[in-house]
Amino acid sequence: MAPAMANPLLSDRVACSTKVPSSHVRAVGDRPDLANVDHESGAGIPLIDLKQLDGPGRRRVVEAIGSACENDGFFMVTNHGISEAVVEGLLSVAREFFHLPESERLKCYSDDPRRRSGCRRASTCARRR
Repeated sequence: MAPAMANPLLSDRVACSTKVPSSHVRAVGDRPDLANVDHESGAGIPLIDLKQLDGPGRRRVVEAIGSACENDGFFMVTNHGISEAVVEGLLSVAREFFHLPESERLKCYSDDPRRRSGCRRASTCARRR
């Protein structure tokens, strides 16, 4: 079991709660109308199928990744070939890491771009451009 944290993660707070605080609930008139959300226009998170990455559709896949990076800054992938067990293991290790005290997590921090592991600020990449 993880030790008690001074600033618990949002996921920890949600796991211990049975109800959303009223301060976090929008008034009915301010809520999005999910029945009329446009799922076809590409306005959501780009979803890229990697199945053709090593096939004749490689150029389309690479272009889709480039477009998602330039226009959205992120994307999701399908058919990546990574087993569910590996994904679950990764998520488990990530949860363990973020449950460590901040002092322990900061030991992994580095702004050195030559270091191949550890944590960096998200703005590190932007500064190197």
